[in-house]
Amino acid sequence: MTLDPTDPRDDIVAAGLQRLLAHGVDGLRALLNASVLSRDSSYSRDTAYRVFRDDRRGGGDRVTDAIITAVAAATSEWSEDSYDAAQGRALAAYQASATQGADGVTSVIAALEAVFDAQFGSPSLAVGWVLDAAVLTASPAWKGDPPPPGDVEVARAVLEHRKVLYQRRAEQLVVLAHIVMSELGRRPRAGVDPRDVVVLTHAMLDGAILRRIIEPDAVPATLFAEGLYRLWLAFSEPGTHVDPRRPDDERDRRTFDLLLDGAAELWRVSVPSVPVPLPVPVTVDAAAGRASVPPEAAARLFPELGDLADSLLRARVVGGGFIDVSAEPDATESRQHVLVLVSQLQRLRDLADSLPRVVAAARKHPPTRSRPFLDDLVDNHSRVVGALGLAPHPRDLVEDLVRFAAQGTPGWVPVTALLKTIGYRP
Repeated sequence: MTLDPTDPRDDIVAAGLQRLLAHGVDGLRALLNASVLSRDSSYSRDTAYRVFRDDRRGGGDRVTDAIITAVAAATSEWSEDSYDAAQGRALAAYQASATQGADGVTSVIAALEAVFDAQFGSPSLAVGWVLDAAVLTASPAWKGDPPPPGDVEVARAVLEHRKVLYQRRAEQLVVLAHIVMSELGRRPRAGVDPRDVVVLTHAMLDGAILRRIIEPDAVPATLFAEGLYRLWLAFSEPGTHVDPRRPDDERDRRTFDLLLDGAAELWRVSVPSVPVPLPVPVTVDAAAGRASVPPEAAARLFPELGDLADSLLRARVVGGGFIDVSAEPDATESRQHVLVLVSQLQRLRDLADSLPRVVAAARKHPPTRSRPFLDDLVDNHSRVVGALGLAPHPRDLVEDLVRFAAQGTPGWVPVTALLKTIGYRP
């Protein structure tokens, strides 16, 4: 579009474009000054001036700039309510999908759809983006002309509040990423930092929200959810993420995974379905042979059979590692951890059904390079259940849950009964 400066209409439009570019902070000052806000507040203009007159947290000298900075800080705190609401909807969608018998992938995509849809009722999102747009040109990342010198300080104070919010959100989402990867039996690819992928996916969420707001039919929730899931697939690989025996070298990690697969095959084919021939003994050397791995390489990674069985349990039950609670867990986090506990117990049950001798071997042969996995499982969930205040005797409860789940399907009825005591309803 070419604007003709000799045309009055075009010249006014050009001035409007320039003002939007350079004077976004003036727009905030017009909206958020003491005179305007006193009309919507219970307090007078004089009171508004008095309470913000000595407020220098935004770095500005003017009352209005202090108000702008305070509103930006409050927006960040306000967003926690929206985050909790979105989390609640995601957990409900995941649980509903899993209860209907869907697999992990389908349930995760259902949760992502719920997260996306929840954004469009978030007041803090709309307010936050108004702030972002007004201060955009004060960002160090902006390569065009900055706002006037008198606007830079308050604009950067707003940006700092927004940055802290996004950093806090990234830390929360890294925890969720570990949970999701555990559900899907995946881990980050070598050299991939999960936090970097979380930042990328959060940016993708922001972009999808903006596009849908502008063009409501452009980004269906299903498209967004599947796209996000496939992005995580691209940055991850099958396998366990956290294991005390898992090597750092990429070649050794491939050998590690091959040995776990080989051992699983041996334990699967050696399960006697009827009282006929005795089960074939499973050893580290036998797993190496099944996986076509040199015996000496297998012995270096798994010195004893107990180490092999322990790593297989970890990979199949908590591949993404254990998840701890925050310093001040809330109801949403409580619900999230209960679902994690249920999922891990279900995977232990399924493993006990398909490979019962793996559980038996892990109990009979303690590992040499870690504590027994089932002990770690009890410790982690006992601490979580205790921190969340879900049971008066958390360790006794979790020990019973793990003991029954390790029996496979025959032990699942008591597991379900015990889970109801901490609020789980399938």
